[in-house]
Amino acid sequence: CDCEPFISNGVQSPVEFMANLKGDCDTRSLFLFKILQHFEFKTLLLASEHYRHAIIAINIPNYSANDLRIKFKNEYYHVWETTSPNTPIGLLSSDCDNLNLWEIYLN
Repeated sequence: CDCEPFISNGVQSPVEFMANLKGDCDTRSLFLFKILQHFEFKTLLLASEHYRHAIIAINIPNYSANDLRIKFKNEYYHVWETTSPNTPIGLLSSDCDNLNLWEIYLN
């Protein structure tokens, strides 16, 4: 992970991340969450205490029904790994793909 050491509370603000482009899963997920919300995408920030990881989920109409997705307010949100390059939307590695172990932290 290309992270900054000694970050207060373990997460940088989106502005701090833009200044150094170094951040872990929660910093990157928060950054993408805020950017996508600015452009009016329906987005969730998810975190798992069990996996000690954070991701986002995005509502994209007519996206693949085979993807890992979470239902929120009667709409489907496709998970999106923010720290693994080239991982497509809707796919999580098998070591963190149990969606019952994820919680919505921001919507």
